[in-house]
Amino acid sequence: MKVINQQLQALLLCLAVSSAAWALPANAIPLGGWLEAQGSNATRCIRVLTVIPGEALDQAGVRPGDAILACNVCDFATSTDDVLRVLYNACLPGPTAVTARLAVVRALPGAAVPTNAPERVWLTVALPRALQCIGMAPDRMARAWELSITTALAVVTQRLVAATQRAQDAWHTRILDHVMQWPGDLSACAHSEAIRLEQAARAHQPLECVRRDGHLHCATPTKNPLTDFVADVDAAGAAVVRAFAALSTTQVAALCASPDDIATAMDTWFYLQDDTNALRYLANWRVLQSALKFNGSQQIVALERLDRWLRPEGLAALTNAVQQLARPTVALTSAGCSGTLLAVITSRWGTIVIGGPERNTYGPDPLAIIDVGGHDSYLERCTAGPARPLSLVLDLAGDDEYVAMRGPGVAAGIAGVDVIVDCAGNDYYSCPRWGLGAGFFGIGMLWDMAGNDSYIGERFVQGVGLFGSGMIIDEAGDDVYHAQRFAQGIGLPGGQGCIADLAGNDYYAATPGAPSVYGMAGVYNSFAQGAGVGFRLIASGGLGLLLDCAGDDRYTAGEFAQGVGYYLGTGMLVDRRGNDCYRATRYCQGAAAHDAVGALLDGAGDDLYLGRVTACQSAAWDTSVTCLQDVTGNDAYHSVGLALGAACIGSYAQFEDFAGTDDYVFVGAEAAGSSWQPSGETNVAIFSDYGGCPDRYAPQGASTAANNTNVQSRCIGVFEDR
Repeated sequence: MKVINQQLQALLLCLAVSSAAWALPANAIPLGGWLEAQGSNATRCIRVLTVIPGEALDQAGVRPGDAILACNVCDFATSTDDVLRVLYNACLPGPTAVTARLAVVRALPGAAVPTNAPERVWLTVALPRALQCIGMAPDRMARAWELSITTALAVVTQRLVAATQRAQDAWHTRILDHVMQWPGDLSACAHSEAIRLEQAARAHQPLECVRRDGHLHCATPTKNPLTDFVADVDAAGAAVVRAFAALSTTQVAALCASPDDIATAMDTWFYLQDDTNALRYLANWRVLQSALKFNGSQQIVALERLDRWLRPEGLAALTNAVQQLARPTVALTSAGCSGTLLAVITSRWGTIVIGGPERNTYGPDPLAIIDVGGHDSYLERCTAGPARPLSLVLDLAGDDEYVAMRGPGVAAGIAGVDVIVDCAGNDYYSCPRWGLGAGFFGIGMLWDMAGNDSYIGERFVQGVGLFGSGMIIDEAGDDVYHAQRFAQGIGLPGGQGCIADLAGNDYYAATPGAPSVYGMAGVYNSFAQGAGVGFRLIASGGLGLLLDCAGDDRYTAGEFAQGVGYYLGTGMLVDRRGNDCYRATRYCQGAAAHDAVGALLDGAGDDLYLGRVTACQSAAWDTSVTCLQDVTGNDAYHSVGLALGAACIGSYAQFEDFAGTDDYVFVGAEAAGSSWQPSGETNVAIFSDYGGCPDRYAPQGASTAANNTNVQSRCIGVFEDR
């Protein structure tokens, strides 16, 4: 017999461990993990399929594969009741306990949401700023259908909040919890988040791109910049080490070795719990459990110590200091470096080298590099946990290449902080997995200030965060981002992944790297270009954001892409201006599935949206919230099936086109404000075209779409063209 902790109300469970592999069945239920009833009447038990770190089952000492044979309210072998429900109901905390527990996580209220809840306050400033940014007056947000959906909205919101509470864990994001309570705020939340990132990027505030709760006042450079730089590097390394103080050496070693295992599991099965290798599944589950002891705030402290050297004034001070260095009379050498070195400095955590204006090559050995010019090569650079807590490159000029071929690298914060700042030149960045701005229990930041750059990778690259932050900030140039899967602004559990490209005609491609997860011939899977993805039934997804501020851009991807959320994740794609083309297949262009949030916002330009398969262009599936908002321009939308503001299974979908003469070509009747009800659920599905221009509708299938029309369907779909 085993005593279960107070959160399970001291139920006594008898446990028997099984090593069998499993796949999650449809009839499983959640209780701080997922459970399934197994066996006959004489041998009934409850099999533990998954366990969420930090939740009730985990705190009780229950592990995946355990079998619960009895509890103090029910003998499973003799009970005639549904044993899953008996256990579930017995373990549910009361309203007071729910409120207290959720207040610790994200202050998520219950279904009765007060209009003055603290979480809503931040929008009172953010919304007007967001509207001003895209050139829209607040009164344009008034909608003719608002009063007509009041009852349906209350029903849907109650379901959204209940789903969010049921799966509450330590990694919910504030945006997710807010939008589930006020789904109509999604577009304002996305605009506000994009504004925050853009302002930090334009003001050269790297720290503020990662921090989310206020501004810090960092020290300014002094008369001894090199001395201060070394001191700050030492202090930053110490802060990273403190982030892992609560973990044992064995746990940290396992964590540092696990990125490829988790990547392989996600890449092969996608659902971690479907991994057919039980030992590998348990190892990956223990990594998630380690996140509860990981103190990510210390890595913010580390970045704070480096922050002043990543800003223009700090870079200028370092530049002046290193340019005043006299050339050494004897050639300096350092492990892993070739070319001209102006100085080699010993620090607490490793060597700091300063390279001259000629072409240099740097390997993984130096802790930090300052290079004053030349076409340089940086090879296999990465952090690797407390033993190597930092990697820092400040390159002041030249067409440079940053390459990792053996594993993680190129601004890859693997249990550490890895920052690259490149000030000028047409640069090339390449890494197969976990790089190009990737944070795995760490921070990976790639900041490129000028030039036409290429970012080439395969998986888990180009702005990806898992229990950490990964980002690319590119200030100028016509850039190419090419990857295969899990890339280009993807937030995994406990993480945020961002790309902010401020100017230029850019190309984003997440091209074939994996077949369709639905088995569709000729379709591939991406999870890219602004995607928030959770480990289904195990851990909530994070925030994925792709922000492009200007230029005629092209976005090409497969399934789950271009502002998409999956399992309590939040995905956003925001394009400020330009004639853009969005091409993807299924669950794309502001879509979401399974208690998630997805948004695509386009500010100005004549845009083309191509959705090849169903569930695109603001399609919300299974208790989710989506929006697609296009502000100006003559746009064309091509889609199939659920699309153009379509919702099903208790979801909220909102499509809005504010101006222009637009083309709508769609196949099927479940589009343009369609509420699909496979089991009679209430949804809110809204299609609105406000332009007043003669739009063209070419539906293939039953539809009421037409100019100057307002149609409402029951439970509830709204089509409005005015």
